[in-house]
Amino acid sequence: MRRPPLTAVLHRADPPLSYAQERLWTVQKLDPSSPAYNVPFIVRLIGPLQRDALWRSVVALVSRHEALRTTFPIVGAAPVQRISSEPRFERREVDLETLPVGGREPEALRLAYSDAVTPFDLTEGPLIRVLLARLGERDHVFAVTQHHIICDGWSVAIMAQELAALYAGDAAGRPIVLPVPPVQYADFAIWQRAILRGDSLAGHVHYWRSQLANMPALDLPIDASNLAARMSKAAVGPMRLSARLTQAVHAFSRRERVTPFMTLLSALQILLGKLTGQTDLAVGVPISGRAAKEVESVIGFFVNTVVIRTDLSGHPSFLDVVKQVRRRVLEAHAHGDVPFQLLLNVLGGARRADRQLLFRVLFVLHEAAPTIGFAGLEVRPIPIVPPRARFDLTLSLVEHGGHFRGGLEYASDLFTANTIARITEGYEHLLNRLLWAPNHAIEDLSWSAEADGHRSTADRETSHPIASDR
Repeated sequence: MRRPPLTAVLHRADPPLSYAQERLWTVQKLDPSSPAYNVPFIVRLIGPLQRDALWRSVVALVSRHEALRTTFPIVGAAPVQRISSEPRFERREVDLETLPVGGREPEALRLAYSDAVTPFDLTEGPLIRVLLARLGERDHVFAVTQHHIICDGWSVAIMAQELAALYAGDAAGRPIVLPVPPVQYADFAIWQRAILRGDSLAGHVHYWRSQLANMPALDLPIDASNLAARMSKAAVGPMRLSARLTQAVHAFSRRERVTPFMTLLSALQILLGKLTGQTDLAVGVPISGRAAKEVESVIGFFVNTVVIRTDLSGHPSFLDVVKQVRRRVLEAHAHGDVPFQLLLNVLGGARRADRQLLFRVLFVLHEAAPTIGFAGLEVRPIPIVPPRARFDLTLSLVEHGGHFRGGLEYASDLFTANTIARITEGYEHLLNRLLWAPNHAIEDLSWSAEADGHRSTADRETSHPIASDR
C-alpha cells in the first residue's frame, strides 16, 4: 500500500494528537506532579555573550516550530493540539555576580535543576522554559527544559543547531533566514492517523500480536522490599568500555555483518538472562520515528519504542543470539510504524503510573552528539541526571573518543548503587567473554570476574547472584 504524501495542511480546527503524544498525555495525567518526561538541555557559555541576540534567537526558534508553541487542552472528551500564534515560552534571566565566586556555579545549576524537575501543565503551558544565569561578564549557564510531548532527542539536536545559527547571524548584525520547515508537527499527526488504518495497520498489528504473545514479565533482581512505596527516583551508574573492547565490538560487527547496536543489545539480553535465570526476554529500544524525509528538520515528538524479544533457550552461542537479534531488529523497524500507544491499545493493556508494560529495560545507543558552536563562545555541555526513572533500567551508550561510554540509569528505589555497579561491571566482563568466544554456548560463559573465580562453588550461587545483601 502506497502512503499518501506528507504535506502541510491548513488547520481549520485544533489538530489531534499523534499517537505518541496521546501516550505521554495519558501518562502525565495519571501523575501530573511527575517531571519524568521533562527534557533538559544545559550548557556553559564562556566568552562575550550577546544576551539580547540570544533571546531574539530563542524567539525566532519558537516562532519557526509549531510544536514549541503547542498546549493540550481537552475539547469534548479528548485532548487536542492548540497552537499559539505567539512564541510563548517561560523566560528567566538571573544575575549571580553578587554571590561569592565559589557559589555562583552551584546556584546556577540549582536553578537549572529546579526547572528540570518542575512539572509542566500540559493544558495551559507554555511547555518550554529557558534560563540564562550570569556568573560573570564572560560566563553564563544557559538551560532549556521542554516536555517530551513536544520534542525528542533528535529535536534537541535541531534546536541546538538552529539556535547556534540564528545567534551567529544576529550577533554579527546579519540576521539569517533559515529554510522554512516543509511541514509542521501537526501535519505529521494528521498524516499518521490517516495512514495507520485498515489493511496497513492490520498487517503491523498481526506481527506484534504474534511476536509479543504470552511474553513473561522480566524478574529483575531488585533490592527493594516495599514496591508500593516506589517513586522511581533516578540515578546513574557510569559505564565506559575500554578502547580495546570497543574496537572488538566493531570488528565482530563487521565480520558478522551486523551493527554495533545489535551486538551490544545481544550482550545485554544475555546478561539479563543470567541475572534472572529466564530465557524469554524483552528489551525496549527507541527508533527515530522519522520515516518520512519531510520531518527530518522538524521539532516534535516522533520517537517510537519497539520491543525486541529474544529466546535464549536451547543452548545458543553468542553468534546464534546475534543472528536472532538482527532478525528481530530488522522486523521491528519494518513494523515500527505502529506507535507504542496504539500497540498497547491493541494488546489490551491499561497503562499504570507505577510499572512498565511489555518491558522494564530500555537500551539506547545514541548517535555522537553534534558539535555545538555559538559564534565567539566556548560551549561546555553540562550533563544532568533525570529526575525520575522512566524504566527500571536504561542502558544508554554513545561512542566518543574511541570508547563506548554512558551509563545505566536506574530506579534508585529498586536498586542500590552496589547492585548497579555489579551489573555494569558484569556487562563489560560478559561482553568481552562473548566477543572472544562467540561460538561457545552462552551458558558456559560467566557474567562477572567474581563468578569466574568461583565457578567450582556452584552451591554459593543464588537465583539472583548480583543482588546486594538486604
